[in-house]
Amino acid sequence: MINTESFVAFADKTKAHYECMKKDDELRESMLNKIEQQIDNIL
Repeated sequence: MINTESFVAFADKTKAHYECMKKDDELRESMLNKIEQQIDNIL
């Protein structure tokens, strides 16, 4: 680990890179939006 990197710490004491968490959240949101659009198109 490099001290200059941003990390997120969880209650169970695990850690994750902030940028990785952010990218993962953006990917999940993007996929959710695509799925919702597909559902709307079907209905």
